[in-house]
Amino acid sequence: LFNNQNSTDIDLVLRSSENNTINVTGHGHPHQINGKVVATNWIFRNVTSEKYMESLLWDDYSQYSGIFDYIPVAVLLSDRRGVILQANTQAGELLGYATSELQGQHIENITHPDDIQISLEYLKKLMTGQLEHYTIEKRYKCKSGDYIWTEISGSLVRNSKGDPLYAIAHIKNISELKHFEDLLGKL
Repeated sequence: LFNNQNSTDIDLVLRSSENNTINVTGHGHPHQINGKVVATNWIFRNVTSEKYMESLLWDDYSQYSGIFDYIPVAVLLSDRRGVILQANTQAGELLGYATSELQGQHIENITHPDDIQISLEYLKKLMTGQLEHYTIEKRYKCKSGDYIWTEISGSLVRNSKGDPLYAIAHIKNISELKHFEDLLGKL
């Protein structure tokens, strides 16, 4: 068990007399005489509630990531300054980026120059509580350098105290609609 080590850690799953599962973690120290282990001291700690909370968090995360990654809509999460915290796969595909390339970007970097001011105004109104949600049309700059027209539905997620955590932008590509509107306007 100690394999020439001075101490070792172990995790065990035990059963109580009522057949309940008990998770424990232990730290042991051997006592040696002439190089042979003759006794050990162990300190065990019940971590059942920690393991249970860990499993709940994992379940919540799995559910959240499943929804976030597989929803058929492009989604960006940004902080109060407009820095992208997370992007789903559809947002990356829409804009031509890997999701990791979008994380950490400021929305100004991927917004058409003429649409930056309105984007930041609506973000500020969300964060200050002036708006609960909004819908606007704006242009995003793709990695290729091209711009696409989008419809953004923005909303805010707050913590348990009511403070803003992050903004959510659901993004719909409306470039074809804008193209047809331009064609109709020319008739």
